[in-house]
Amino acid sequence: ESYMSLHFILNWFVSLNVPIVYDIHDYHCVWYETHFIHDEKYLTKADLEKSVLKYVGTKITFQQWHKIWSDFLPHVEVINAFSQSSKEIFSDFYPEFSEKVKVTPHSLDYIKCGKVDKLLQKFCVGIFGLIYGADKGCNIVKQFLEYSKNKDYQIFINGDINNSCKVYAENIHYMGRYDVNKLDKIITEQGISTVLFPSICPETFSYTVSELIHVGVPIACFNLGAQAEKVSSYKFGEIISSDNNESIFNSLYNAY
Repeated sequence: ESYMSLHFILNWFVSLNVPIVYDIHDYHCVWYETHFIHDEKYLTKADLEKSVLKYVGTKITFQQWHKIWSDFLPHVEVINAFSQSSKEIFSDFYPEFSEKVKVTPHSLDYIKCGKVDKLLQKFCVGIFGLIYGADKGCNIVKQFLEYSKNKDYQIFINGDINNSCKVYAENIHYMGRYDVNKLDKIITEQGISTVLFPSICPETFSYTVSELIHVGVPIACFNLGAQAEKVSSYKFGEIISSDNNESIFNSLYNAY
């Protein structure tokens, strides 16, 4: 797709004269940059509407991008959203196509691990997932690790994280990639009693949060997207009010 214009591709799909189903993934239909993140910051709707980016070697405005999709979406039969929040975000930008959106969550049948019946009483933080880039919370993790360095609680990072975001201390542990089918055992063995989900972008579904809720561990996340939709209705969930370290810690402790 990056070697030819989106305008060409979408028109080509329409020219095939076949039924088209569009899945809302990463909100590519709203803006070119994944998850509304630019220069490591989350863009509001007002910010997006003023955006100009380079796309396939040329500059394109938000309005030009929006028109390309507005011309294409009438030809789409069904628009799939993987969460209610995704439908709401899409509908905020394309209210005229809201009725086409069907909320169809991904299947979680693949999760085979058990549930944690009882957590250790000691406060211990876990972080899970592939944490690459600002959108997935790499900078949030780095600042919280700096804040937590040599404190009286342990932090276990399970998954991959950019080396530039790593902080080293006796109470910080990098465990590498993990098997989701052993998630309950990992949480028990490491003594994790609360989990930080650090993403600063609206996830369209969030498998990681779904897996953690299945296991039954307390979770804290920011008030964005599918992760907030799931965590806010979860009995062991806490929404983090701001990205400062004290708010993050307090939400983690409240969840614990």
